[in-house]
Amino acid sequence: MTIKYDGQIGKVLGRAIRLKCPSCGQMAIFKSFLAINKSCANCGLAFQPEPGFYVGAIYINVAITYFLILGAFLISLIFSWAITDLTFFTMVALAAIVPVSFFRWSRSLWLALNFLVLKPDRTLNSR
Repeated sequence: MTIKYDGQIGKVLGRAIRLKCPSCGQMAIFKSFLAINKSCANCGLAFQPEPGFYVGAIYINVAITYFLILGAFLISLIFSWAITDLTFFTMVALAAIVPVSFFRWSRSLWLALNFLVLKPDRTLNSR
């Protein structure tokens, strides 16, 4: 079981979008909607390297939500100079729905970015 780093950013980010291991792309990161696997059965990459690892994923999730709300606000300003009830409810709905629906992808992207930047050699067995 070896962790593969082939240096291809697109391949690693594509695996993250498919919610697969960023190293080998073989195993799913999540075993259910919220539960994450401990490590990849194929290459051994730890999906939960340390406590608090996924705090950075919260920043990704908040940024995506913020920019979608900002986009809805700016689009409403383009079509009417006032903020209507529809715009307000759209922004509230985005603030409630996007973080929950994007939760898995923000964690997967954070794991992939960590893999790309640090090129980790840690496996669950190496600790």
